Amino acid sequence: MKKIFFIAVFTIITCLIFSERQIVNFWYLWTGNDAVIVENIIKDFNESQTTYEVKGLQVPDVQKQIAAIASNSGPDVTDNFNTNIGSYASKGILMPLDQLMKRDSYGDDFIKEALNTCKYNGKTYGLPIGITTMMLYYNKDLLKEAGYDRVPLTDKELIEYSLKLTKKDSETGYIKTLGFPDFPFVYYPVNLTFALGGDFITKDGKTLTPDNPGTRKALELIYNFRKTVGIDNIQRFTSSAGGYVTPNDPFIVGDQALRIDGPWLNSLIKEYNPDLNFGIAELPYPEGHKELAGGGELSSSVMFIPSTSKNKEGAWAFIKYICGKVGMKSFAIANGTTPARYSLLKDPDIQKIDGFKEFAERIEKGNLKSFPSFPNQQEYLSQMEQEWELIINGKESLDDGLEKLTKKTLKLLK
Repeated sequence: MKKIFFIAVFTIITCLIFSERQIVNFWYLWTGNDAVIVENIIKDFNESQTTYEVKGLQVPDVQKQIAAIASNSGPDVTDNFNTNIGSYASKGILMPLDQLMKRDSYGDDFIKEALNTCKYNGKTYGLPIGITTMMLYYNKDLLKEAGYDRVPLTDKELIEYSLKLTKKDSETGYIKTLGFPDFPFVYYPVNLTFALGGDFITKDGKTLTPDNPGTRKALELIYNFRKTVGIDNIQRFTSSAGGYVTPNDPFIVGDQALRIDGPWLNSLIKEYNPDLNFGIAELPYPEGHKELAGGGELSSSVMFIPSTSKNKEGAWAFIKYICGKVGMKSFAIANGTTPARYSLLKDPDIQKIDGFKEFAERIEKGNLKSFPSFPNQQEYLSQMEQEWELIINGKESLDDGLEKLTKKTLKLLK
């Protein structure tokens, strides 16, 4: 009877404590195991204080999320990608965080470029919980067979290595082993542009530059490789290859020598083919410009407070926790992402994550750039991808394609 009595009393006290807390509604895009990780962080936050109770809700539909925010029926706090910051901020649906950051002396430890991805028109509209950058994965055995004892360091070496590493069937002429990082196509043109010294906007932020030296070098590399081994041959290989990051992914099974990809590939290799002998290196830099080594793109997963939030202080308290050292560390360790804080790059627990060391060292170099943030950012990228496809497949010349692209995107910044 005493045990039942104490349990009842404890339950009543717990209910009273939580009933006095201010509710903070958190909608998140994460699904699967990532959702479990986020729910655990929510639980930790709720147990760490007695003022707020965060209630998490999985809402993977971005359009539903934005529609609810616009109609004043959305969450107090939510997440998204930095690529949407400019668009959302220009519509007035995000709350600037600068005053709260200044008031609470919060933000000095964030990796500079990661924090920059959260800015629009000089204001900070979100905070990064994790960052993404791409590196060059390479199959050590395939490089050794081709006579190489290191990765390609420059754009010139990249094309040389790729042609030698590509193997064809002696009877059909079809590609058996792809030497160039031409799968998947979606990731590497932007990353190569930055790695090869280019940029997509002028330093003053007033003019878009889809035709820049870095993009030209990147597209020339891709087209020259495809032309040499056969554009149809490349298309046949990529269409018949196993699906991206599946057990039959061409790099994972050993049919691709070089690959530009993110940190998640490392863990999937460990899961699907733990015997694969691979390494991780920086992207090639332009021949004769070693000072640009370590270049590429940096993007981030962002936490933000909608302007229609009904509990902005509670939302801010939760963001400070999940983007703070404790919350961010839990998130990074649980799903293998790269944290957005300088101090966590040196954390011994996080450094145990497979492949983390290479990514951390590259980030610390400071040569990474972010895609320009403005309302029509997604349209800009979409227009470029369409034109890039035509150029690398020989349907348009480099000069004609980039001239056409420049005209099409001329007014997107206005």
